Amino acid sequence: MKKEKKMAKITMHQELEELRREVEELRIQKKEQAKAQEVETLREAALEQQEQEEVLEEAEELMESIESGELEVKESISTLINDAKEQYKNLSPITAVALFALGTMFGRSISK
Repeated sequence: MKKEKKMAKITMHQELEELRREVEELRIQKKEQAKAQEVETLREAALEQQEQEEVLEEAEELMESIESGELEVKESISTLINDAKEQYKNLSPITAVALFALGTMFGRSISK
């Protein structure tokens, strides 16, 4: 009977040690999972920040192209106005009267 109690104590002691090892393993696994989850969260945050930076860069490029396009349009209109002024200054009086007459005739034909 003493042997059985001693074996039971050893078995219980062994089981207790086994449970302690399992608990420690579970703690380690839990820490590893928490670290892996933290790394994944950081990775996702970095990707999101990178995407935001790319969108911001694209928006800046678009604004620059619009601004340069506005300058080009302004320059083109300015050039066109200056050319029209020069042509008007160099226009002979007879040609001016002829253009006025054509414009009047065209206007009357549209209004009818």
